[in-house]
Amino acid sequence: MAHSDKSSKAKLSLDSFKRRALLLALMSTGLAQRAYAQAKSGEQTLRIIVATAAGGIPDLMARIIGQQITTTTGRPVIVENRIGAGGIVALNALTSGPADGSSVVLIESGSYAIAPHLTNSNPFAENVTPVAPVAIGLLYLCVNASLGVNTLRELIAYVKAKPGLPYGSSGNGSSHQLLMEQLKLEAGLDMTHIPYRGAGQTIQALVAGDVSVAFLGYNSAAPQAEAGKLKVLAVASGKRIIATPNIPTMEEAGGVALDLPITIGTFANSKTPPQIIDALNRELGKAAASPEVRAKFAQSGLLSADGSVTPRQYAAMVKADFEAYGKIVRATKLKID
Repeated sequence: MAHSDKSSKAKLSLDSFKRRALLLALMSTGLAQRAYAQAKSGEQTLRIIVATAAGGIPDLMARIIGQQITTTTGRPVIVENRIGAGGIVALNALTSGPADGSSVVLIESGSYAIAPHLTNSNPFAENVTPVAPVAIGLLYLCVNASLGVNTLRELIAYVKAKPGLPYGSSGNGSSHQLLMEQLKLEAGLDMTHIPYRGAGQTIQALVAGDVSVAFLGYNSAAPQAEAGKLKVLAVASGKRIIATPNIPTMEEAGGVALDLPITIGTFANSKTPPQIIDALNRELGKAAASPEVRAKFAQSGLLSADGSVTPRQYAAMVKADFEAYGKIVRATKLKID
């Protein structure tokens, strides 16, 4: 009987352990389901972290997307600008918070496809998971109006006659820098890189004459071009853009075929449950594909995503960008100034 009692106690103890393990599993699942329900119902505020300064393309996009989500679902959205270290500051802001779908980081391809090749580390691959692409951004070659050039061909001739012309970018390792370095390589130019903290500072420097040339998003360039303070020479695209039909491509304007679109999208903490990633993908994709957002993006020279790309497909796009940009980095011998 004593042996039977001991066996019964052992069985009860084992059953108790199993019940506790099951309870913990259910609690964990419940937390994930609650976070999923909150994200889906709009109960939870969505924080969109942007790795660039206010006024740049990613910042503009985040605010447009956030407004659309709030308008259609009632879900509160806040946008935070966390600038520095090629997107690492924004990445840290994301990963230091909970992996519950309450935060995403919106970054351009320069952060995850260029910077890693310059630093020999890839913190984005290790700490985030792709959620959804939002848009394709295009860069326009702009010069200070007082430079006295009106076409890309004239700019190339000017720089060859006066080497060392300063150009501005939105920062070391940015798409803006990579594109200008590619232009230098293709056209055989000698220009000096001056990095700034975002598009806002770059446009100010270009208008003031601190730099003479820069690649900019159309939303940054248009007001200053209309005011006669700078000239837009070309768009870095394989074909003309519907929103800017009178602006030639780089090849049309100067015989240099540069086509480097910037993919801009959202990423979540890598520990976020798959069902929450899927919910965020649908929410952000639906907002980006809405007629309201598409129209606003087009006004700024952006091509909105259609909302059909899944997280897995976006991950494949990110990998392809990383490999393609890496080839350009190696060809241009891009370095941090």
